[in-house]
Amino acid sequence: MKLFFIVLSIIFIPVVLLSSIYTFQKDIEVGKQPLEIIYDEVTGGYHIFCDRYDMNFNGIYEPELGETKSTWWFVPAFISDTARMLKEFEWDFTFGFSIGYPLRPAVVNGIIYFHTKSGVLPYRLSNAELIEDEIVPIGCNAVSIFENKMYLSVRHFPEGGWVADTNYVIVYDMQNKVITDTLPAIANVQQTLCFAKNTFNYDYYLLVLNEGFMGGNDSKLQVYKIYENSYELIKVIDLGDTGNHIYYDRDDEIFVTMNGSHSIQVISTEDFTIKETLTVPTSGYDGPREIGGVLYMVCSSKKDDDKPLFDQPPYLLFVSTYSGVVYVYDGMGIVDSVNTNGKSEGIYVDPFGGGFCVANLFQSGNYSPDNRVSFYSLNLNVEDRKLDNSLFNVYPNPASDFINISSEDALIENIELISLQGNTVFQKQLNNENSYKISLESLNLPKGLYFLKILSGNAVSNYPVIIK
Repeated sequence: MKLFFIVLSIIFIPVVLLSSIYTFQKDIEVGKQPLEIIYDEVTGGYHIFCDRYDMNFNGIYEPELGETKSTWWFVPAFISDTARMLKEFEWDFTFGFSIGYPLRPAVVNGIIYFHTKSGVLPYRLSNAELIEDEIVPIGCNAVSIFENKMYLSVRHFPEGGWVADTNYVIVYDMQNKVITDTLPAIANVQQTLCFAKNTFNYDYYLLVLNEGFMGGNDSKLQVYKIYENSYELIKVIDLGDTGNHIYYDRDDEIFVTMNGSHSIQVISTEDFTIKETLTVPTSGYDGPREIGGVLYMVCSSKKDDDKPLFDQPPYLLFVSTYSGVVYVYDGMGIVDSVNTNGKSEGIYVDPFGGGFCVANLFQSGNYSPDNRVSFYSLNLNVEDRKLDNSLFNVYPNPASDFINISSEDALIENIELISLQGNTVFQKQLNNENSYKISLESLNLPKGLYFLKILSGNAVSNYPVIIK
């Protein structure tokens, strides 16, 4: 399915794999200053976006000096060692509002929405074509989308000024193409993120990250509760110095990367308080940038093995930094560090643990433009793994009404459908049958990622399933 994720079939591995977890696979050259990596399940590959390189910052295109325009590259799955440029933008096009990073676009239904100083520009991932009738003419620093609402982070600068005098988030109705609300922000508003909290009835929240000023120790996270036609500010969390990135992939924790404080703030969704601060061993201007996480390690273990099975999702966070190192955390702290030989900005992590890749914005040790996307794969010894793509067929995936399980050779003894929180939401014991159909309609499950655990003979196998 992905370049370095061929291990995502049935993998026989011991539980303890936190020694030299990930190893370098390859560098792939793209344009100068790669900012962000977006994996597209539909097209089956990686989209890489590279910032405009204006060497002397004069706004004039001077290719004789090595200056380059913003570019869009594509790296297909199971590829050679080369990338293909999909688009070269005009010189006056820049990602972001001013300097191009951090790049915080939104991706929905095969469309990527770039935030630029001239507005939100939607492009199709399939062909890199601009959808002109969907342009939102509002310049902003970040964009996110949730439930047909677009959230635009806006810093208003006075004429001739370098410091924003007001900050706010514009709520834009994408269906009716109108602004429905404007929410106050604080200092240097940046990323926004919405999520649904799994309570008795779903509660919806909007997170607003205010970067603050470098060295000011004034970064804040605003928490808005979303109602049908309104927003209520319920919490303002003091974060530290220069918040850069919000990451959320589970029901109980939010992770905020603190570039200036050299830390990760772990925030509980129960009461929106900081429950833990993870130290990142960087210093100066080489702090952490972005976070990606492993949702579940797809694995299989022999039933008669004395090692326990992965019944719970492992807790692994990957943090890109300008120090030239990606740090890997579990629930106890740093378990691995991987040298990228560059100042890494964007990071993409396979949610099933197969590997990760980083966009190296600058060269290690200086701020000269880099042009590499570095790929890393899960380090498993040959004797520790067994690949088998044919044991069971699980389809359709994504699923909405039912899940079919079948095999020509293996017999099914037991089936469990497990949520990301480790809860068994469906279980069925069978009498060594070679097929079964799970009806989803009666289960009334929230959409999202689940794992199908199948007991067969001397093996237990786990398969990721998306319920849409």
